[in-house]
Amino acid sequence: MRWMVAVGVLAALAGAVSQEAASAAVLCQKASGVLCVRDPACKRKETQVTPASIGIVGPSGPQGNLGPAGPTGPAGRSALTPLQSGETISGVWGHGLTVANATDDFFAIVSFPIPLAADLSGSNTIYVSAGGSDPNCPGPGMAAAGFLCVYETDTENAATRFSFNIFDSAAAGGPPGASKYGFAIRLGAAAAGETFTGGVYAVTAP
Repeated sequence: MRWMVAVGVLAALAGAVSQEAASAAVLCQKASGVLCVRDPACKRKETQVTPASIGIVGPSGPQGNLGPAGPTGPAGRSALTPLQSGETISGVWGHGLTVANATDDFFAIVSFPIPLAADLSGSNTIYVSAGGSDPNCPGPGMAAAGFLCVYETDTENAATRFSFNIFDSAAAGGPPGASKYGFAIRLGAAAAGETFTGGVYAVTAP
């Protein structure tokens, strides 16, 4: 009979525990051995117990046998997997040095951390001067699908840059556009001395 009472008490305790966190039901044992559930504490002459302390919950059994292996999951993407359609990557670009003459050009070359599926044409590579805008380049870190946006954020003694200054350094002759692996840009100074041009770029896979 006591075991039947204990089972009933445990069922009640389980139901009580499932209530709101504010409810703190406990298992209590009277001097007669009868078990009951109290909330929030046992009454006088009752002892708070746990199912394990009164033998209702036995010791842990042995570990079961290892189950069969599950099916092989799909292959994950690697750094060599091309950027997927609609995905965007961005980063920083820039270069500077001290030039003897304003006509001395220099170049910045940027490598994409994830390659594109194909090269981009010159019409899809946009240079955005500081404070400027373009419909396909709404802001740093953003680019329309199939476009590379090169944003200028900092310049010092720099000549004006244009979209046609962006070229594919991976192709013979350096044609306008960008390689699927990155891009290069021709830079120049407004006058002799220290010069710098830099910013952030964003490219979105078509």
